[in-house]
Amino acid sequence: MNLVSISDLHLGSRRSMGRQFLTFLRALPPDTMLLLNGDMIDAERRNLTAEHLETVAAICAESFRRRIVWTGGNHDRSYVPVEPNRIEFVPEWTTGQTCFVHGDRFMPAHGLYVMFGQLMRIYRACKVPDSLVTLRFAHRIPFLFRLLRSRSIAKAVRFAERNGYQTMVCGHLHMVIDTTVRGVRYINTGSWTESPLFYLSYRDGEVRLRTVEC
Repeated sequence: MNLVSISDLHLGSRRSMGRQFLTFLRALPPDTMLLLNGDMIDAERRNLTAEHLETVAAICAESFRRRIVWTGGNHDRSYVPVEPNRIEFVPEWTTGQTCFVHGDRFMPAHGLYVMFGQLMRIYRACKVPDSLVTLRFAHRIPFLFRLLRSRSIAKAVRFAERNGYQTMVCGHLHMVIDTTVRGVRYINTGSWTESPLFYLSYRDGEVRLRTVEC
């Protein structure tokens, strides 16, 4: 099996690199499955720009040429395009001993993260249309973000141990990570809202993080 996966494109945000994703999509070999690992859309109720609608339409059209699986993230769990064509919408997806899931379920219910959510709502109320402010703000407090990140990885590892997975592939944290904890490999593909851009390559059981050539 040949598969590539990305997460956190956040179409609808002004930081989304939709054009770069279209270039990436058109360059994929025809025998490659595409797995969209959550938060491809920034906000389900926000109208997308013409450019971002073009990207969604391209993804839907591509489903006639290759298998496309879309796992729901916290931003797009209920989102379905007007014409989804053959896209498969699932909460998580597995192949062999590798599990792909967005990863928001592993974020600890930490009081300070709740505070970030409240700041985000204030930010929106000030008419600044960018729901990525929570993570952007969290990244500026290294100690706190390291705590959130480590607890999120620990929960993902426990999930893998309970279900017999050797590799967990997630998004959500907007940080590229490739680490092994207690024999479980945890990979985070980062986001497509800032450079450099990364994707995961799964070929005949070999899992690798790769950088996108823009």
